[in-house]
Amino acid sequence: MIKNIIFDIGNVILNFDIDRVLNNVTGDSSNYLFQNKIKIMDNIYNSPEWTMYNFIDTGLLDRESCIKLQCDRSNHKNDELIRRFWLTYNEYAYVDVRVIELIKKLRKKYKIYLLSNMNEYTFEYLKKSDLFSVVDGYIMSFEVNQ
Repeated sequence: MIKNIIFDIGNVILNFDIDRVLNNVTGDSSNYLFQNKIKIMDNIYNSPEWTMYNFIDTGLLDRESCIKLQCDRSNHKNDELIRRFWLTYNEYAYVDVRVIELIKKLRKKYKIYLLSNMNEYTFEYLKKSDLFSVVDGYIMSFEVNQ
């Protein structure tokens, strides 16, 4: 008999539109935009700090340390882009209210928990929604360094 349901957060409840982030962080000029998107994808989004080893999501590195590492790695040619990306990417994430409504319905019958690899900055952003008030508990990777 099912008693508990566990939801992931990323791309289930919280959706992150990387193209929208890149367009807003890099500007409008098509060739300039394209070159800067590549820089961000190579130096930030696909970096060991984020995607490869999840150092930021596990809480092993804080945002300022990630920014410093990525600025150093790019020989400080992309400092402004790197900083702008890290400080604004959550502004382009959105909570899927349909999933919140589903959770509310399921909670009448089951205990609902969240399990997610998430950094503390996205967690703080997400706390502005009512997500944590409609679940019975959660574990975030940055809190347990996993």
